[in-house]
Amino acid sequence: MHRSGTSCLAGSLDRCGLHLGEVIRQSKFNAKGNHELREAMDLHNQILKASGGAWDEPPARISLDRRQRQGLDALARALCQRRPCGLKDPRLLLLLEEWLPVVEPIAGGYTMVGTYRHPVATADSLARRNQFPLEKSLRLWCQYNERLVVWHRRCGFPLLEFDLALAEPYLRAVVQVAGQLGLEPDLDRLTEFVTAELDHRPTELGEVPPVCRPIFDYLHQHRLRPDGRPNQGTNT
Repeated sequence: MHRSGTSCLAGSLDRCGLHLGEVIRQSKFNAKGNHELREAMDLHNQILKASGGAWDEPPARISLDRRQRQGLDALARALCQRRPCGLKDPRLLLLLEEWLPVVEPIAGGYTMVGTYRHPVATADSLARRNQFPLEKSLRLWCQYNERLVVWHRRCGFPLLEFDLALAEPYLRAVVQVAGQLGLEPDLDRLTEFVTAELDHRPTELGEVPPVCRPIFDYLHQHRLRPDGRPNQGTNT
């Protein structure tokens, strides 16, 4: 989900040696960059619009034309010229059914990593960035994270909770994930990057809203623990 630590996670893995391409490294609402490829973001927005939706109004179905499929193929081939490589964009949760068949034959496989955040913190961030009302933000949180749960049940992959109130547990989890990806974590570079300014959150988060509770409970149960290990019952 947007505003859920995707930029922090991508930036952290970038500093561990994951090739992301010529990504955006500074923006108005991400002081250290959102680590997204502009051409990927633009193509994703085009696909969502052609399917009758947008990032903040996920369409019921995704439909790609030949040109758009060729665009996905070209992006994958460009990234795979240098490995290990990765692609970050919250919109991927809406487009994985279309992306994975493209990636598999080009890359010979793939690994996913997920991140989630307390829904109130996400909603607060969306209110400041997009002026979204709480109801819309919570609905979006559910729509995106429902997909995250579906894919996690299907594939199994590391899930990180984005909460930098205590950065050390987050850093340990990132180091664990980086190792699973065959990267070489540099703790000094990670510590320099992962700072409190990446996590603008309300002082009091309060309870998880009831509409979000079942999804949040699943994600929280299956997250990497502060010691970098999965909780009991995870299929990662």
